[in-house]
Amino acid sequence: AEAERVSAALVLPAALAVTPEMLPREIIDGITADATAALRAMDPLLPHLIELKLVRNQRKNFLNIRIRNDYMRIVFHVRREDVHYCFAPVYTLQPYLRVFLLHVQNGPLTISSATEAQRADLQAAVGEYIRKHNLQGEHYCTTLDPARRIEHATLPACLGFVRSSADPVAHLFIRVPSGLYRRHFAITEPLPMEHIRPLLPSLPPARAAAQAQLAASCPYLRTLLDVREPGYG
Repeated sequence: AEAERVSAALVLPAALAVTPEMLPREIIDGITADATAALRAMDPLLPHLIELKLVRNQRKNFLNIRIRNDYMRIVFHVRREDVHYCFAPVYTLQPYLRVFLLHVQNGPLTISSATEAQRADLQAAVGEYIRKHNLQGEHYCTTLDPARRIEHATLPACLGFVRSSADPVAHLFIRVPSGLYRRHFAITEPLPMEHIRPLLPSLPPARAAAQAQLAASCPYLRTLLDVREPGYG
């Protein structure tokens, strides 16, 4: 029988984990295929959400597993049948949420290719989000390109535009109040420097303790500030 190239827990066997040089391309492709199959066995949606890559340091090979960037900031989602309706703030620091569809088997589903039933479910999901946050006066569009953006006052009007558009529409955007965007994308909030400055001189020398203290003060400091021990680097 063919030797196992990756376990169900996505761990490489010792014979493949520790090698004197980089593995051949065909073995790397086989490992990636087996790991993708293992993800699919856990949940059919996972291969669409997770990016797998075999990487190597000076000592061993291992699978690098990370969530794809498009799905890192999902702040709200509703599932209807086999489709997830997902809401995520855009990375361009504009007060818009991107709304996109994920089919549990097939992955990303464009708004243009969605059925009328799925578009009805999309409207219901947007309605849930609006009621949850008590929104008023939100607008909808299909692109953030200023030259092509057409904002619609209602979602049905925007979906009508999608039906008549000759170009495929991948997802929708909802314009939301800036305050709501900042709550969803809290890194845009000003850092409380008046609380941080007195803390910095008294940080303990141990790097882990320093990072924990920073995180307790403000969760985003741990990623924004590089804490190093004396003599390090």
